[in-house]
Amino acid sequence: MDPQTSSAAGPEPVSAASSPRASIASSLQGSTISSFDDDGPSANVRLPKTPDKWEKQAKRHKSVGGSIFDLDHFASASKITYEQFLHLRVLWTGKRAKDFADEDTRRTWLRDEHYFEAIHLLASFPPWKLYLDSLESPLDLQIAFPNLGTFSLVRYLQVKLTKYPENENFTPKFSPIAHRTRSKFSDMLRTAAKSPSRVVARNLFSTPVRNRLNSLPLSSDSLPSVAEQSARTDIPDSVPPISKDTKNQPSADDEQIVNVALVHFLNAVTMHFVPMADWSFERKSFQLGNKKNGKGYEARVDGFLGRLSDQQVMAILEVKPCARFRQRSNIRMQESGQMAAWICQFPDHCTSPDSNGNFTRLLVSQDRDEVYLTLATFGEEYVKYVSGTLNAKAKSSGKSNPGPFLRMNEFGPFLTNMKSHMKCLGYYILAFTLQECGQTNEAGIVGQEGTDGKGKGVMGQEETGGKGKGVVREV
Repeated sequence: MDPQTSSAAGPEPVSAASSPRASIASSLQGSTISSFDDDGPSANVRLPKTPDKWEKQAKRHKSVGGSIFDLDHFASASKITYEQFLHLRVLWTGKRAKDFADEDTRRTWLRDEHYFEAIHLLASFPPWKLYLDSLESPLDLQIAFPNLGTFSLVRYLQVKLTKYPENENFTPKFSPIAHRTRSKFSDMLRTAAKSPSRVVARNLFSTPVRNRLNSLPLSSDSLPSVAEQSARTDIPDSVPPISKDTKNQPSADDEQIVNVALVHFLNAVTMHFVPMADWSFERKSFQLGNKKNGKGYEARVDGFLGRLSDQQVMAILEVKPCARFRQRSNIRMQESGQMAAWICQFPDHCTSPDSNGNFTRLLVSQDRDEVYLTLATFGEEYVKYVSGTLNAKAKSSGKSNPGPFLRMNEFGPFLTNMKSHMKCLGYYILAFTLQECGQTNEAGIVGQEGTDGKGKGVMGQEETGGKGKGVVREV
């Protein structure tokens, strides 16, 4: 059970962390941690994971309840308060990377047809085997880098980002609408006028990553058999203890190197098999709130998966320059705001609900050399809530309906220097991309498999009589 706090309005403290890097957390008490407002948590608190735990915290903050826009003010560009997080009605559940390998859990999110197709495609792709083999021994950037084909740049960046000093003082990508004043906009225009630049028209999803990766030579080795890369995707029950060298290892000084490493990996895994998908670097923004009354905020993400057939956003990306255990609550709160804003701005998304009326969206995060998959589930009531058309108070004692919630199901970390982790992650990413963006058949035609006939995906749903609807089990 979670330990209880003695504070009248504070969140619950975290017990022993479950991260594979948590064994060194106790030695970092003196490290710099991003601060919150007085009512907010630092990195040593646990966010609610059940409606009852959320209700307990909501009642401590007497202002929580009713409309999402009952909050007096939204966070500044550098902070998000705990009270604001509670207004978003988000529940967090953290699972290990190996838990996603459980068949029942994996089938909740990825259908067998796409999962086994992903395994077959990557097992028949020589650069994939070269990449996985390169993870079995450390690479030295001071000598000639090995030729890994499509994955050469991916592996190079993954090694390089671990050489940068750690930056724990990240800034959450929130911008309250009320602070984007007309005078500030005028200042921006004047600054831009002093530094004119050539305007280049480009497609929404156009990025240089495909040209960069295509220019890399592929290995001439013969294709490995599927048997060489079995369908087994077990991740060890535990990762090796954090060594003294790893404990003192520097981390990315800037989010850019982490961002580039993640997007290059995602494209390298998918670009040869799903031509209608593009994992983009574009820092897209989403908005929750009403511009006219200043109630709301803008949240920016570090990239997204674009489906080129209809330019729909199928997943969002978020990166951080430090390991997640250092800033777990802070990072999760920011990601909650990003997901809620995405849902608010694009409520009529391209995925169909499951038989229980729940929708699912994906967030891929990389915190230094750790990758996390977070599957967010929600219903139509939550869409109405974040849109401001539904009031949802903390339930009274005795009531069984907890009201609308956004449930964030987090799996990770997948460590970028561990073969078993990246092997599984590659399968999951390709399977998801095939599932949401279609695949190329033998005739070279891109098909939208698993759709309802209107181009809408049915993520994580079992086929039932061709109607594209099935049961999605909770993790």
